[in-house]
Amino acid sequence: PGEPVLRITAPAIEANLLSGFLMTAVSSNTMYASKFVRSVLAGRGKSVIGTAIQRGTSFEQVFKCARSSVIAGSGNTGLSIVREKLCVPLGNAATIMYHAFIMSYPTEREAMEAAEKNAQIDFSIMIDTYDVKKGLAQAMAVAERRKKQKKVTKIVIDSGDVLAITRYVRKTLDAAGLQSVPITIAGNM
Repeated sequence: PGEPVLRITAPAIEANLLSGFLMTAVSSNTMYASKFVRSVLAGRGKSVIGTAIQRGTSFEQVFKCARSSVIAGSGNTGLSIVREKLCVPLGNAATIMYHAFIMSYPTEREAMEAAEKNAQIDFSIMIDTYDVKKGLAQAMAVAERRKKQKKVTKIVIDSGDVLAITRYVRKTLDAAGLQSVPITIAGNM
């Protein structure tokens, strides 16, 4: 603390050009890595998924953010280009169906069916876009189909009374024999 990360010695114009680039490069990587380290520590051994697309303002920033999430220990990124470039295994967040994707279809069911076709490893479904109970019922139908195929389905909740919704979802899944379906909590925690 209190020590410079890097010292530049050069003519003023060259030093200013270089320092502008370096400030951006160092500060963004530090900011992203710090965010993910705090998230991994707060997760206390639970899986933490890096959400680079929501954090970056350009492709370069998104890549840096995803890379930081992997380096910090989140263990996964949903961005295939980052996995490929950094030799990161496909991981467990292969397909996540977010609100924007769901809302791009006429119905939630159609969105789930479309996304399910492309979910090779596992499939995480946000159920709280419109109505939690309806979303859960549709996600459970998907989970039943995928269970027969020995494929994983996960439930994602990121809005509303997360604790109450999570308890309701867990109880409903367990009652339906879907105890193996994990629940992921997302959002501004």
